[in-house]
Amino acid sequence: MKVRASLRLWSFPWRWLGALCLAAGLVGCVMAPGGSSTADRLAAEIWKKHEAAVERALKGQQKDDEFVDACLFFEQLTGVSIHVNMFTFGFIPEREAPQDLKLIRAWYKKNHSRLYWDEATETVRVRPKAE
Repeated sequence: MKVRASLRLWSFPWRWLGALCLAAGLVGCVMAPGGSSTADRLAAEIWKKHEAAVERALKGQQKDDEFVDACLFFEQLTGVSIHVNMFTFGFIPEREAPQDLKLIRAWYKKNHSRLYWDEATETVRVRPKAE
């Protein structure tokens, strides 16, 4: 009987360790490669959607609302304004707009890991820089 009792004592830490590993695995499922969460992936998807709207506008294929929304999104998030002309038929990109898109992409390359989806405001936000 003493042997069985000691086996039970040894088995408890292993079960606890197994539960801990399972919990760590579940946390890993919520996290995306590179340590970004689902909210970070959502922010990246929204960024790409707006970037595609600007690309379409540069090709003359824009839907006015999408293009305007993308321009506002990038200006509010990055501070980079996309040069546009407002006509009777809507907004169209100016000659400087391709350069604006390059600036936006450079900003994204440098700051993409700081983007996240804020549930409270239902907007994409930028985390402060780590000091």
